Amino acid sequence: MESGKHRGVVAIAALAAFTLGFELLKTGSLMETSAFYVGLPALLAVLVVAGTSPQSATGIVLKTLTVAILLSTFVLHACVVCMVIAAPLFFAVAIVVVALARLATRAGRVLFSIGLVPLVFLAAPGLDGSPHERVAVTRIVAARPAAVAAALAGPPRFDRRRPLLLHRVGYTATGSGLALGDVRRIRISVPGEGTGMLVLVVARRAPGLVVFAARADSSPVAEWLALRWTTVRWRSVSRGRTSVRWELSFERRVSPGWYFGPLLRYQARLAAGFLVDTIATPR
Repeated sequence: MESGKHRGVVAIAALAAFTLGFELLKTGSLMETSAFYVGLPALLAVLVVAGTSPQSATGIVLKTLTVAILLSTFVLHACVVCMVIAAPLFFAVAIVVVALARLATRAGRVLFSIGLVPLVFLAAPGLDGSPHERVAVTRIVAARPAAVAAALAGPPRFDRRRPLLLHRVGYTATGSGLALGDVRRIRISVPGEGTGMLVLVVARRAPGLVVFAARADSSPVAEWLALRWTTVRWRSVSRGRTSVRWELSFERRVSPGWYFGPLLRYQARLAAGFLVDTIATPR
């Protein structure tokens, strides 16, 4: 009982320390400095090391892994976002490995070897389904179809409020027009991961429809997914109101798909909704 209370106190203290530290760094405009990428994780690592004393093998492994993930921010900086996203997978694999090790001590090495087979399927590329993904978001815009088409034809603007997961991603773009061959060049920057260019070209045009094909992509996002097509459809639903459907087709570049697939689809839906709000909605 006492150990359970102790763990609860440590968890509350860690959460409070992280929240207070995050707010202080945010207020002081220190989010892109070592105070955030080194100082805050170091504080949490100290709390974990000093405030927890696991007795089981599973607890010791999870504590060690937690400290390792926190310390990885010292060198990964903004790339730690990827580490945090993958952390639940690391913990799950660690728990399974410890469980198999326990079985091995009881049933011998053969059982341990057989038990490792499922772990191969957790991360092996090509064994986790098709990498091709497609998501779509439909929203009603308070504008006529002609105004929506004019907004899509203009230079892309990204000045609307962004979802939290896209907040720190920077976008600037050039290009206009909806005729076949018209090009959009979108410069995408992710703090700590670099900057690159996504080049889109109008590949198909019809009334209420435009399809952009990805011609090149050197952006940091391309490490996670490769955009193939962006399809936008719009139609009048009532006087002065237009239904806009923004579809993204992309190839997932991270495995396993059963874990990263849903995460990428969720983020892609956020992006599609943001694109409707900022590009397809007239000012």
